[in-house]
Amino acid sequence: MTEAPGAYEDLRAKVAVVTGAGHGIGAATAARLAELGAHAVLLEIDGDRLAATVAELNDRGLAVTGIECDVSDERSVEAAVAAVRGDHGRCDVLVNNAGIIEWGPLEQLDRAGWDRTLAVNLTGCFLCARGFGAAMLERGAGSVVNVASVAGSAPEALAGSYSASKAGAIMLARQLALEWGPRGVRANAVSPGIFAAPMAATFNDDPASLHRREQIVPVRRIGRPEELAAVVAFLASDASSFVNGQNIEVDGGMMQSLIRLLPHPGVPGYDDAEEGDDA
Repeated sequence: MTEAPGAYEDLRAKVAVVTGAGHGIGAATAARLAELGAHAVLLEIDGDRLAATVAELNDRGLAVTGIECDVSDERSVEAAVAAVRGDHGRCDVLVNNAGIIEWGPLEQLDRAGWDRTLAVNLTGCFLCARGFGAAMLERGAGSVVNVASVAGSAPEALAGSYSASKAGAIMLARQLALEWGPRGVRANAVSPGIFAAPMAATFNDDPASLHRREQIVPVRRIGRPEELAAVVAFLASDASSFVNGQNIEVDGGMMQSLIRLLPHPGVPGYDDAEEGDDA
């Protein structure tokens, strides 16, 4: 059953655009925004995946539609912007979620791989913010949320282009907050840690890898897509009306664990506590 929106977390009569919404965090976010009353427009490069997700959410009684779009392509984004304006006349929320990752050491990463990652993960955020943000600026109201990553604050080994692009997405949100805040449009970023999402399926599907990942997170599990979606919904709604230019880490406390991972010989019980916490 759809949960009724709270007094402030209410998106009724709003139009929310979510990129990379064909599955995982994007689909969960679109669903949550629709549950709160928004008409969610899903942008996704894979047409078949888009159609399946839109049908699934419609079957749940949620008001969603889809547009096939490559966020790294300026003309594709412009066409999506025109379609949303034509169908709805407005855009109140933009969630820049589309993202890819290229694995490998930087010295072996070719220019094409670097450009591809930046084009989707950072330039895509800019193109969509510029395009869909125009309607927000016209109305003097709106919220932009960039889905970044904890890798945007702490470098991830063998994913240099990904980390750089996510750091850029965080800074882009801050830049938008500074420039558009006086005109009524807020911008923030969320940085997921380890989540049950398609991008991490290779690691999470391996039991040994999953166990090690869970032990790194203080709450001893990985995140669920709907948990990140809830934070995005907060930032999209008036519940966060004075939150602007922030990056919220949604990681179960993982980013606070660096010192905890160091050995502490001579400190009674310190190194044993990690295993004991798993009980």
